Amino acid sequence: MIFSLFFIILTLIISNIQKYLIRMKLISKSKFADRFYDDTKYLIKSVWKPSTEFMTESAYKQEMLSAVEQVRKYPSTYFLVYAQQFKYIISPELQLWTAELIAAPIAKLGVRRFAYIVPDEFIAALSVEQTIQESNSLALDRKYEFYYFSEEKEAIRWLFANQKQEI
Repeated sequence: MIFSLFFIILTLIISNIQKYLIRMKLISKSKFADRFYDDTKYLIKSVWKPSTEFMTESAYKQEMLSAVEQVRKYPSTYFLVYAQQFKYIISPELQLWTAELIAAPIAKLGVRRFAYIVPDEFIAALSVEQTIQESNSLALDRKYEFYYFSEEKEAIRWLFANQKQEI
């Protein structure tokens, strides 16, 4: 009886995970990040890798410009960033560049909510947060909300707070 109940619960969990993974289509893969798209949710998910510790400014810019192109190609209202393993330190000059040349175009392309699951390291987390604040301080033509989370569940709940269905 206990084994049967455990098996049923495990089957339901695996089924829900599989549904979620099936909806997420890999749209970009690089040394530093993988990006996925869910066309039923208009969601882009970006997963930064530990190799960002060795990323150059040029590689950072290339990754960020790629994100803009992906939003252009895949209509998105929501953008979820897994930055727990993000190691690159974003300079103040690069933060401003990101705000002007990345955040503003992404907002104009239709992204309304941008959730960050932040890294553990304080300096990297601070640089990501400051970049977002720079972006948020710009006068954007469309509503563009940012929020930081320590857990995926909270981030997803916030992203889709105004929708009836969940991921």
